[in-house]
Amino acid sequence: MHHTGIDNSLIAIDTYLTNGISPEKANLGFAFYVKWYRTDGDCSLEPIGCKTALMEDPKTGKDLGTSGSFSWHDKVPKELEKSFHTALNNREWDNDGNYYWDAEEKIFWSWDTPASMAEKFPAIVKRRKLGGVFAWGLGEDADGYLHLKTLNALFRKYLKPYVLPSHQLY
Repeated sequence: MHHTGIDNSLIAIDTYLTNGISPEKANLGFAFYVKWYRTDGDCSLEPIGCKTALMEDPKTGKDLGTSGSFSWHDKVPKELEKSFHTALNNREWDNDGNYYWDAEEKIFWSWDTPASMAEKFPAIVKRRKLGGVFAWGLGEDADGYLHLKTLNALFRKYLKPYVLPSHQLY
């Protein structure tokens, strides 16, 4: 499953709105990092929603290292390099998010691109009339701040920047 897909983002936002958060006080977070999961079995027909490999020890809860994330500026872990570069060159879009399933390594990759971010803004932020956006990990962005620049441009396009009166800040 996409770690920041449109459908699940809408479900999360709608849960907050249904429980009383006013749209203008709600914000959507955009992930500035890469997420991966090892899968269990053949996911070639339906990689979205494919069963993941066991992620935690059932008795101790210890992380088994079958999923993870890393920043765009990080050195890609050696054991993931080949798969990640394959994912970058062969990514897919399914109207919910950007992804790639590596059949050889059995790894599902999910990350945002400027194009996927541009899809989310009208589908979620504008549609639900949200008050703003934020970055999950500003320091995790790519060299040159590609995701931040994209988010700023989308903010200017879809939301009118405003300053709260000082009495509303406290």
